Amino acid sequence: MNKKTYLNLIILFALILTAKVIISLFMQGPFVFSDEACILLKAKHFAETLEIKKTCAELLQIPAGEPLPLYSIIISPLFLFLKGTKAYHGILILNSLLISSLVFPLYSIFKKFLRNNKIIFLYILLILLLPQIVIYEKMLMTECLFIVINIWLLYFYLKSFERNKHSKINKFAAILLSILATLTRPFGFIVPSALVINEIIRNKNRKLLALVYIPLTVILISLILYKYPHFIDFINIKAKILQDPETLWGMLKAVKDQINSFTVTTFLAPLIIFFTYITKKDSKPLNDIKYYLIALISLNFIITALLHSENYSINQLEIGLLTRYINISIILIFIFSLIFLQKYKKFRLKKLNSITLLLVFASLLFIQYKYVKHALNLDISIYYHTTASTDSALEALSYNLVLVKQYLVIPLLTLYFVLLALFVLNKRKILTILLSITIFIHFIFSTLWIVNFSVFKSPIFEYFRDKETNILFLGKADAITSTSYNYWKILTLSNNKLLFKRHTGADKSKEQQKLPQEVIEILKKDFNYIVTPYKFENLTLKISTDPEKTGEFQKEYAYKL
Repeated sequence: MNKKTYLNLIILFALILTAKVIISLFMQGPFVFSDEACILLKAKHFAETLEIKKTCAELLQIPAGEPLPLYSIIISPLFLFLKGTKAYHGILILNSLLISSLVFPLYSIFKKFLRNNKIIFLYILLILLLPQIVIYEKMLMTECLFIVINIWLLYFYLKSFERNKHSKINKFAAILLSILATLTRPFGFIVPSALVINEIIRNKNRKLLALVYIPLTVILISLILYKYPHFIDFINIKAKILQDPETLWGMLKAVKDQINSFTVTTFLAPLIIFFTYITKKDSKPLNDIKYYLIALISLNFIITALLHSENYSINQLEIGLLTRYINISIILIFIFSLIFLQKYKKFRLKKLNSITLLLVFASLLFIQYKYVKHALNLDISIYYHTTASTDSALEALSYNLVLVKQYLVIPLLTLYFVLLALFVLNKRKILTILLSITIFIHFIFSTLWIVNFSVFKSPIFEYFRDKETNILFLGKADAITSTSYNYWKILTLSNNKLLFKRHTGADKSKEQQKLPQEVIEILKKDFNYIVTPYKFENLTLKISTDPEKTGEFQKEYAYKL
């Protein structure tokens, strides 16, 4: 890399970082979904104690799975210097820095296949504008770190096949990052698994391979069994479930919906381009890693489809698309479809291409937008209605392209088929321009969506955000845990001490409740305020949350004791 190219990369990095940081400053959130709240509290706990043993259930009473610890550990130092919403914005800036750093590995990856620096710089920009990156870098969840780890891993893995003195160091870096991936996301084990599969297929020295990867596999399996002691029982239960015909039908529906997930998020054409050329044999860099890519994307597809099928057959839920868990696959498909778009000039319909096209078209005939669950499809949130209300026409368009105005499905699918037609007709230049415009428009609307969604303020959280007091969150009698945004935000983004208790004495038949005076006197000894979804007639109301005005899911009240 010459000095001019390196300087241009530095400038591009600085511009992208500046833009992302500026956008972050407009975020007034966070969303604080249950998993975000858990990650934040684990980070605060680690900063204070250097301890990661405690589970979310011990730290935070929320109905969430256990996030793996690496992201919480990385963001934890910020809590030594920042508190509350300042820490939140600090984490967003750190996310922006992590994502912007991808300028450098992306350049190296593209340069392995392409020569034109102008095209490479355009492609770097397009990748960093993808909704799968833009949305998750603005959320305090593990997806951002997982994306960064995987793209840096791909960079080192490609470099490891170069015959020089650094090849072993690069291979070690790739292996190390694959292990870190397992500490980032629950299904992160697919990354080292894909690495092992690629090495087994392409490496002729089986004995050396066994010496390196068998111990690694044993260590990973041991870690899984240590972390999840009931893992074997879990596998046995799943195996029995799969014997049920209803489960098999659920799996077929899940596979169909996951194909649609890939289709919608990749705008169809990049998906077809990827599978058209991934098996090409005339490129050494591609031959070095193609089985890694195929294995990673395939394992990602299978695992998410299995998760999806359980919702159909056991929980009787119609989930629709499930794009959140395949975002790394979507990004890799975009990276290599852009490479193939420039590298190969003619499209020829072969057996694999025909099967891919047939599966995609068949799944599109049964696409069901109305079942899409918003929280599982954040990267395509601009298509779906949210709980937030809005007066602006522009904001309305960025909130509900499909669910409220379902006829807009037609132009969206038409766009996808136009992109595909341009590819089949070998109109590569026009396709590149239209695809670039499509990604840029999605970037604009994704940014509008996430910034606009974050501006809705909860009066209760705003009331307590700068206080340092003791609060009792009095939940509903039938609630095992709190599912309140106010609860999560106060607990994770303020200096208040918060405790959750169920209001077992509530009378469901009455709109207003009355808290016994003797109970009030007891509570006054430990608490200064009560936050609750119940309306108490004998307490002093300080502030309340109206769902219609604030975008919150439920009406809640804050009382002074």
